[in-house]
Amino acid sequence: MESSITTAPSASNTTETATTPIDRTKAFRLVVEGVATHGLPIPMSTDLHDTPSMTLRFDDDDTDAVDRWAAYLGLAAPTRSKRVHDLDRDRPWKSYSTDTCWTGSRVPGWPIRVWCLVTATDAEITAANVLATAAALDGAK
Repeated sequence: MESSITTAPSASNTTETATTPIDRTKAFRLVVEGVATHGLPIPMSTDLHDTPSMTLRFDDDDTDAVDRWAAYLGLAAPTRSKRVHDLDRDRPWKSYSTDTCWTGSRVPGWPIRVWCLVTATDAEITAANVLATAAALDGAK
């Protein structure tokens, strides 16, 4: 059974209409269908927003789950974000995600974000530190 959400986007590609319980039920059923019928991993969290959009978050570093859900939902291939977060902490990270536009998705009219945190590589951390240092030095002028 393939679920479909019928809320259409506005002409400006912004969601101005609040979702209904029926819309949210259809979106949630799509997640349940992915897990029960297609053997996809259960998201760590599923957020259905008051405007037509949904976010599926997966366990840290579970890029396979993000890839599989992106394929199931007809989304573009996920990518690592450019920004490294929490450089001053024990575990700097990036997001690994994909977002849908208005077409090509199994839930037309709804933006969907599928993502997880990924540990930043040593090279990414070094590059981010260099940029942060350069920005600080430039700001000190």
